[in-house]
Amino acid sequence: GKVNKFCHGFTLVEVLIVVAIVAILASIAYPSYQNHVTRTRYADAKVKLLEIMNQQRKYFTNNNTYTTSLTTDLGYPDAGSGAVLTDGNMYLITADTCGNPAEPITDCVALTATANFSGSLGVLTYNSRNVRGGPTGAWK
Repeated sequence: GKVNKFCHGFTLVEVLIVVAIVAILASIAYPSYQNHVTRTRYADAKVKLLEIMNQQRKYFTNNNTYTTSLTTDLGYPDAGSGAVLTDGNMYLITADTCGNPAEPITDCVALTATANFSGSLGVLTYNSRNVRGGPTGAWK
């Protein structure tokens, strides 16, 4: 019979073009994805920091002092060494006095959120004077 001179497959050039397009799309999408993951993780820490500081202010109203014991005095579950785990399990939050040298706990309390995962995201801080610390853009 008659031989069909049109092949039913892809040429190497067509496959390489598709691979190049996919690589370009991935190189554009991946940084956006990483940015989104970073913002989500920071949001997890910020929500819990603000919630705990609200509880600290209530505690201060009743006791004329802040507390470094988030588990005993504020009733949060202990995630180990008195730290509190954020709702998304991404950060461990601890409380301490402000300043170096330390100020009295009756004047100021500082909360610190430390990453509970491997990665390079920085530590976020928030104190009772509304001073926020952390990597650039973390509190946006």
